[in-house]
Amino acid sequence: MALDRAVPTLLGTLAVAGALCASGCDGCCSGDDGNPGTFTVFNDTPYHLHVFVADESALFLGPGEFADFEVEETNATASVLVAPGQGVTAAADVPGSLCCVEDEDLLCGSATARLGEDGTLYVDTSSPSCGGDGGSCPYIYGHDGQDQRLYGEVLTGALNSGAMRMDTLPMPGLSRDGDRYRVRLAAVLAEREHIDAIALEVLAHEPDRTVVGTSGGALFAVGSRAAPGGPSRNVLAAVDGKAWTGVEPFPAGEGPATTASTDLTLSFARPRGARSALLVVEGRNTQALQDATHAFMARFGPGFPKLMRATSGVPEYRPILEELLGGAGFSIDVAVYDGHGGWQVAGRIRPVGPAAVRTIGLPIALPPGDDEVGVRLSALGGAWSLDAVSLGFDARPATRVAVLAPTRARFVGAARVADVTGVVGVTDERAAVVETGERLDLEFAAPRPAPGVTHTPVLRILGYYEVLDPDPRHCLALGALYDSLTTPHAFARFARSRLTAHAALRVQKERRQ
Repeated sequence: MALDRAVPTLLGTLAVAGALCASGCDGCCSGDDGNPGTFTVFNDTPYHLHVFVADESALFLGPGEFADFEVEETNATASVLVAPGQGVTAAADVPGSLCCVEDEDLLCGSATARLGEDGTLYVDTSSPSCGGDGGSCPYIYGHDGQDQRLYGEVLTGALNSGAMRMDTLPMPGLSRDGDRYRVRLAAVLAEREHIDAIALEVLAHEPDRTVVGTSGGALFAVGSRAAPGGPSRNVLAAVDGKAWTGVEPFPAGEGPATTASTDLTLSFARPRGARSALLVVEGRNTQALQDATHAFMARFGPGFPKLMRATSGVPEYRPILEELLGGAGFSIDVAVYDGHGGWQVAGRIRPVGPAAVRTIGLPIALPPGDDEVGVRLSALGGAWSLDAVSLGFDARPATRVAVLAPTRARFVGAARVADVTGVVGVTDERAAVVETGERLDLEFAAPRPAPGVTHTPVLRILGYYEVLDPDPRHCLALGALYDSLTTPHAFARFARSRLTAHAALRVQKERRQ
């Protein structure tokens, strides 16, 4: 569903928002009944600046000086310009939101004005963080023969019941405990997991091949892979601690700051006659992206999670959510060079969360000829940390040996332990609900591989998650919600300001060391 159709549909929820706000707003979303926030602007230019924040101003703010401004609304705006009479004409708006609501108070960020080498005035922001410790997705653990290993998180983006979906997670190296596989699902962050069904699919392949899953759940056995050529090879040839994130230290105001994507273009040597390949991406979403997501949602007040749940039963909820996640840069859009100056869309890699490095595949068709393969990855800068990217030219569908229902599924919580094997072992209306600090301990019968054959278990899980909502109030910051729904790339702008500030702090820390 296109965004131009999604936005009007979402705007229709404002009627619900009004009812929610009327039922319990008490002014908590505007800051009128709580404490105003303080937004700080630093002048890192050699010129005097005029700064305008909400209804206040600071004229002729000197080089190296700062000014504090009292802000009373989440949708307040700010702008900066070089004061006249200094031989320079430059101005810029402060990107993103100045403040967000925490309890009944406004928490505000800060901004630093600087001049680029070309004389352009840029504003780097440190966005406010409200509710930044919110939920994520279920974490999956298994024993690899030496230690308990975090394989990753599942159901990323399956927020609320309307987004319930099936997800797959290959678990290479999962060791047998006698005749069983043991797997653990844990709710680690502030969330509530609804697990409808879990199964373990066992795949057989040669020992020199690896099972790679796609975002859509297809599974391939891949042999040797080709690393990219050129300068990118030093970073993306292997999972070795070096990663590409697409964020420069101070890019605010440039290129991708106003769009939803940063591009990474790679080239690969192609074997003669190759007409298809499996793109293999090894990486994760960044923690900074997850924090930005929670802070962005917190701007809309404590009623917003309730509004999301209330509208998740609408049939359009899931496609709209997936389109918005992709359009905001959470996903990676992949294109292949067509050999004639253009790019052919190949597909999209869904978000995987920040918990652990995941290996995700995407089948791609190659243009005619034997020239190098050009691949372009597009995502919000700072949203992904890519450890390795490669092409497998001999990938083939993996051979299924068995699909195993759990022989035992035990819910373990602080106050009770319960057998839920009959709940998660079948797909029906029942679900196991797992909240923060609770877990499911799962056991599966483990078939023995034939000589010379390797088994790779793949977890299949159906469910969704909810972010815990301890605040009983229903109020919404309607102005901030409306602005975000009608402003192109609203989340990308907000997240970009946080991600670039995060990168700048990292670079400054490295320089001090």
